[in-house]
Amino acid sequence: MSNNYFQCLNPQGQLVQVSRETAAQWKIQEGSSKDRYLGIHRSEIPVTLINMPDTAETIEVLYLARALTLVGQYSAEIAAEPETACMMRTNQHYWEIKAVALANLIYGEQHREMTSEHGPLSKIMPRQGLYNLRYDIAADKALFDLLHYDLAQAKHSRILSWSKAQGFKLDWQSEIDLFIEIQRQQFQQQYETVIYEPLPIKRDKRLIRRAHRRFIEYLEDKVVLDDAGSFAQRDQLDREILEIRAAFLAAGWEGRVLLAIFDSHRNEWSKQLQKLWRQYCKKQRQLVTHVDSNIHWLIGSPTYASQTSALIPLKSSINSQGKFAWSTS
Repeated sequence: MSNNYFQCLNPQGQLVQVSRETAAQWKIQEGSSKDRYLGIHRSEIPVTLINMPDTAETIEVLYLARALTLVGQYSAEIAAEPETACMMRTNQHYWEIKAVALANLIYGEQHREMTSEHGPLSKIMPRQGLYNLRYDIAADKALFDLLHYDLAQAKHSRILSWSKAQGFKLDWQSEIDLFIEIQRQQFQQQYETVIYEPLPIKRDKRLIRRAHRRFIEYLEDKVVLDDAGSFAQRDQLDREILEIRAAFLAAGWEGRVLLAIFDSHRNEWSKQLQKLWRQYCKKQRQLVTHVDSNIHWLIGSPTYASQTSALIPLKSSINSQGKFAWSTS
């Protein structure tokens, strides 16, 4: 394909080849619409067009990236102050980039180059953001591989049989539908419901990570008590397990998928399923160990966690290139 033309989906979702100028204009229009929804006004909206490899999987990459991008929408009930709106839009930018990178990781062969230190995403993301993105999409890919393998078993699917037994409505038709629904729920939990949560002044990351690691230990069947444990210890462990399972159910379809597989008979697991399960736990452990952020929401306001763990309010501005800039003064 000529460098003057760009393969993409048009605003109607159709695969087309258009001039790079036309593709850029579509992205600007899309960005302006999302800005207006949050009450943001930018005279310039920066756009970077990422070339997709010309392969048989390109169409699947583009359609999945678009579907993942579309779930990253905020509800109309959120009344955004200027700093709140700009941080919401910043998080939405990250989600849009993640959608492209994750679709490439699932279907494409260019993901390593895309998220490399000198790849195309390095031009539009800070180093820490790119670092976080690699672990973020690796964990999601491990989840996709799990549900893809299980749902391919059709009548023997653990996810389908467990969900029906639990009385959950299967409001999805395929593995892609389910994965997109999980991503929608993730966006809501990670980027929307947290905005106005009545959080404490100080969020102890060590406690959060400890809880996440405990969830992983449960999936690895390591939350157990030896035979010498007392009745009180066993009772405490039983309560903890109930809390862990309740947390998985509250997480939506990702938690349901994990419980469906976890509750099945392990002696009937194939070697492939055992491998995929270990891979998921590994990627989750890496995610909680390596991904970090000093940005926290405090009842609707974005804040920066200083070295003393004090939360300092952030101020936003928009530079001449249309990029968001942040400061603590």
